[in-house]
Amino acid sequence: MSEPKQADWVSMPRPVKSWWLLKLAEKYCPNSTPPTDRVDRTYHPGTMLAYAADFDHNSREVIEQIQDAVQWLTSNGFMLQAPSQPDGIYLVSGKGYEYLENKFILPPTVDDIQNLHELIYEQVKDKYLLGQSSYRAAVTDAFVLTLDRVKSMSGQQTSNGQDVRFLRNIFSNAPPAGLMTVPSPKSKTREELFSGNYAAYRNVPSHTFDGSESKKLCLDALHAASSLMRVLDEIQTELTP
Repeated sequence: MSEPKQADWVSMPRPVKSWWLLKLAEKYCPNSTPPTDRVDRTYHPGTMLAYAADFDHNSREVIEQIQDAVQWLTSNGFMLQAPSQPDGIYLVSGKGYEYLENKFILPPTVDDIQNLHELIYEQVKDKYLLGQSSYRAAVTDAFVLTLDRVKSMSGQQTSNGQDVRFLRNIFSNAPPAGLMTVPSPKSKTREELFSGNYAAYRNVPSHTFDGSESKKLCLDALHAASSLMRVLDEIQTELTP
């Protein structure tokens, strides 16, 4: 990837902008403390882009964007207050270096989610782009939206904690009691698709999903919810007289 220019960098989403701040700072920022071992380097926000090509680190716009990026990096655990240093002097954490190097946790971008169903895309975009700390919330929103659409289309409601059973019932009964609009085996496939994905990505993850770690799991779940939404589009067509 080519390095961004200042005008492009300041307009990037926070996770992308923050990732590039780490990348550029490591390349251009002079070491503030010996030894020069990577893990011992400390950074002050005011000088992180001082030597970056084509950046005016004294401009108000750049200063504000650096502060915003550092806040995001520290809140996500990618930078830490350096011990025995004045406030505002930071180290890149081990998690931060993984963030720089591990392709599975590169900054989230709209490109990652551009093929989602439009309703899912609009529902989760902002939270997904916030980064790892919001992956779990994005997945929850996607599946709640899907379940709400099932309820709206079927005219049926579910009891708390009975969502998987509810979905099995909806897709095994014809209207008006359910949404079984096609004969078996396609109807059975839909029943298993909805109940299985909801159990895998919504019920169990509500207790165990480690949303601050897995971008890949988040994207798998969002694409699963999108698949369910597209099936509901088909059913909507089948219900139309």
